[in-house]
Amino acid sequence: MLIAGSSGSGKSMFVHSILYNLIRVHSPKDLRLVLMDLEHIELNLYKKLPHLLIPVINSPAKILNPIRWLEEERERRENFFVKNNINDFEEYHSNGYTGFPHIVCVIEGFDSDPKIEGTLDRVSLHGGTFGIYFILTMQRPHTSIISRNLKADFGSRVSFSLSQEEDYKLILGQRVGSPLSSGELYYKSSIQKLIKLKRLHLDLNQIKLAISS
Repeated sequence: MLIAGSSGSGKSMFVHSILYNLIRVHSPKDLRLVLMDLEHIELNLYKKLPHLLIPVINSPAKILNPIRWLEEERERRENFFVKNNINDFEEYHSNGYTGFPHIVCVIEGFDSDPKIEGTLDRVSLHGGTFGIYFILTMQRPHTSIISRNLKADFGSRVSFSLSQEEDYKLILGQRVGSPLSSGELYYKSSIQKLIKLKRLHLDLNQIKLAISS
């Protein structure tokens, strides 16, 4: 999922809402998280969460190795699926297999880097088939951040309030009819036409309670 939104638009709370619902439903046995907080403000809240595969990453210089590991993990799972004639992660579970948890990687404040983008492109392409998912957030989409290949890998896209009409077009692939207020968002996916929604209101105290319980 690609998420864009200017400061104060509700983007970060939307990410919190996603994480809150994931950890509320899934145990650390079924869900592992890789959290990269390149804006240094949001994801350290989860630093003691048992679902974490690795400590929360705050430095752009440290994100390449975890993404490379995720690429290796995707290849390992793909080989297992081929060997056992499994088509996707849903079939993997329905056939009674265990051992591969869902892995969700969140990169808050994503920026372009050719080394990272190439690896990210390879692992995110069909990654969901093998239970590996990515959420990339940015304050303003730009062609230097969202390449054509990377954009094609992310069918689900969310836009909160942005400063320019062209920014909406870049993240969503089309122009929008009206600007957004704080907390409102546009959502579009490969199976869902563009719709306007209101994000779930979530208090950070709810998240802290969920983490500590």
